[in-house]
Amino acid sequence: MSITGYYSQIHFKCNELILFYNLPVVSEDGLNMGPCHHIPNLYCSRAKEFTPNQCIEDRKCEIEELKDELFGEYGIHAPTLKELDKKLRKSK
Repeated sequence: MSITGYYSQIHFKCNELILFYNLPVVSEDGLNMGPCHHIPNLYCSRAKEFTPNQCIEDRKCEIEELKDELFGEYGIHAPTLKELDKKLRKSK
């Protein structure tokens, strides 16, 4: 049996990244994060310090690597996010 779940608005952490998906942003003043260079509707705590190429080439962003699986028309695919979390916890 496979489980499919989506979250339209979610706050999560991936390694040292703090991420908000579908965050209702009224103003970016005082917001310590910026919009992701590669994924629409995603705000990332490291977006302001990396250029679009640096987050892929230097940091090797796990979120960008899995964006096609993670982000669908309904939001974030919960089982993929769970597997990524499990993989990152084991690699430490």
